[in-house]
Amino acid sequence: MRMRHGAVLLLLLTALAVGATQPARSAEPDFSVIGPSILSSATWTAPDGGPMAVVVSLSQPTAFDLYSMRGGKVGDASTTAQASLDSIYSSVAADQAPVRELIESTGATIISTYDTAANGFLVLATRGQIEHISRAPGVRSIYRAPEHAPAMKDVVPHVGAEAVIEDLGYTGRDVRVAVIDTGIDYTHKSFGGSGKSQDYANNDPDKLENKRHYPSSKVVGGWDFAGTRYASNAGPSNPDLLIPKPDPDPLDQLGHGSHVSGIIAAERGVNSVHYGMAPDAQIIALKVFGGVPRGATNLTNDAIEWCIEANLGREVPGECIPDDNGLCRVDVINMSLGAGFASDLDETAEIVQRATEAGIVVIASSGNDGDVAFITGTPGASPYAISVASTWPPGEMTDMIKVTYDNLTFEIEAMEAHSSLSKQMKDLRDVRADLVWMGSGCPDTEPEGDVKRRIALLDSIGCPLDEKVRRAEEEGASGVLVYAPGESLSRMTSKGDKVDIPAFMIRHSDGMNLRDKLDAGSQVEARFSAQYKNALERKSIIDTISGYSSRGPSRGGVLKPDLSAPGTNIRAPRAGSGTGAVTQSGTSMASPVVAGAAALLVQRVRDDGLALDEGPLRGERGVSAQDIEAMLVNTAIPQVWRG
Repeated sequence: MRMRHGAVLLLLLTALAVGATQPARSAEPDFSVIGPSILSSATWTAPDGGPMAVVVSLSQPTAFDLYSMRGGKVGDASTTAQASLDSIYSSVAADQAPVRELIESTGATIISTYDTAANGFLVLATRGQIEHISRAPGVRSIYRAPEHAPAMKDVVPHVGAEAVIEDLGYTGRDVRVAVIDTGIDYTHKSFGGSGKSQDYANNDPDKLENKRHYPSSKVVGGWDFAGTRYASNAGPSNPDLLIPKPDPDPLDQLGHGSHVSGIIAAERGVNSVHYGMAPDAQIIALKVFGGVPRGATNLTNDAIEWCIEANLGREVPGECIPDDNGLCRVDVINMSLGAGFASDLDETAEIVQRATEAGIVVIASSGNDGDVAFITGTPGASPYAISVASTWPPGEMTDMIKVTYDNLTFEIEAMEAHSSLSKQMKDLRDVRADLVWMGSGCPDTEPEGDVKRRIALLDSIGCPLDEKVRRAEEEGASGVLVYAPGESLSRMTSKGDKVDIPAFMIRHSDGMNLRDKLDAGSQVEARFSAQYKNALERKSIIDTISGYSSRGPSRGGVLKPDLSAPGTNIRAPRAGSGTGAVTQSGTSMASPVVAGAAALLVQRVRDDGLALDEGPLRGERGVSAQDIEAMLVNTAIPQVWRG
């Protein structure tokens, strides 16, 4: 998102937009290594030699790979396809079981299990436990778990909200956003609470003991539609969970709603959490999920109806501080939830339309089901709602190299090869030499250039990449640059012997540019350095679609999602922490960015006299809720990624 003349601009995601082209997977890698970078004292970050988070990667293929090998089609919801997937996931779980048992026998803690995007475990383990785990049959590699730190401090300026807040003075003041979610931790400092974690811990989520913390000038109202023990997907074995037990306390027990609310309207002045898109906006917490992990809900429509009735002046259950007109007014709804393939679109569309006609801007996430046609979810798929996809924000870092030609030096995004394949730059410090196009680099071909004591430039086509790197070393190269088949970078690994020269992968466009320079007769010098590790922001992925983000069109062919916004690695308030934050990813995080932008815009149209009064945006001789939605979409950057 950008700002232009004070208007909020959002990135437009058209129906068939895709993220950066992903490189084709190479043949199944097979290596066993505990990288020295894990066990060395220089990089062991755990205090007092304690446990550190590592990824234990297994040699078996993922469930996704097995499904593809069997000819399965992404998006096939048939009974046959689903039965095949059930069998595959059961097989993967059975293959993982021996390693899981061994990990647990060491006393290490399994934090997460991977079976789709990867095959393995996220494990908290000591050095000795890691060494023991490495001996288990089927363990391919053990490496330090990635750490990510992009946050709202990157998102708010990137989308232009900082300029609106700091320079223009629009902060969402007197605008009310209903967050239909898991509730809110109103004791958190970011929401005007005490900032004391014990206040959250001592709070009974089933009843409103007192009003010292809630409602407040920040969290002005809400209602718990679900109760603590409720999950619509509990099944017949837990019938007591199928019946919601509503109460007046919308305290967040799962953390999702607090994170979402913080992206919208976290207040300024909390050191550990950056302020939200509209830091002075007010929150109405409508809790539709119980405290059951992974529990589903069928109470969303109840919450939307609550909002409509509030704008009609009806008495609604729960707490609500009325506005100056005596209404428990709702200006914006955010729903970071949904059902894939817009399965309930027909029923939801009319409800969302009525909410819009009641003066409410309706924003919803598109879903996290990936690049599958028609999979975008409801309620965002409604023609009267804005559906939001997720993009990459600024702040993601990568390795870099430097190249010099025509008396100019350029920094290029790169990814250092795994230590199983090549010498690491931390051990070499610095490598600088002329770049030479070597050709395919495959063992059965002749080099096209003399790479002795030079850096070899190779493409990724033909034979396995580790064979190319070894061939370059045999020809006397000082280092290797391989350009990817697309614009995404992947870490090169080895199935055989390690080489004593460094190797990096660069983007396809950068590689082709360097090759063109060489073909034109330019002298190109390349430099690798240990100080270039994680030294360059990955600008190539900024504003590209997150791989998990659901795509359109929606059921019935409606062009959805409508907009995209940063949703990957977003840092916002952590429920129960008092003042702390947590980083999460999803279209759940992208939707509240747009909801916060809507709050800024609602304040502006009111301040500029473009609305009838301070009440709901009905459109009678003024701007309507649907007009706000149109402004957001029509002033967006019409950027479509065609990787």
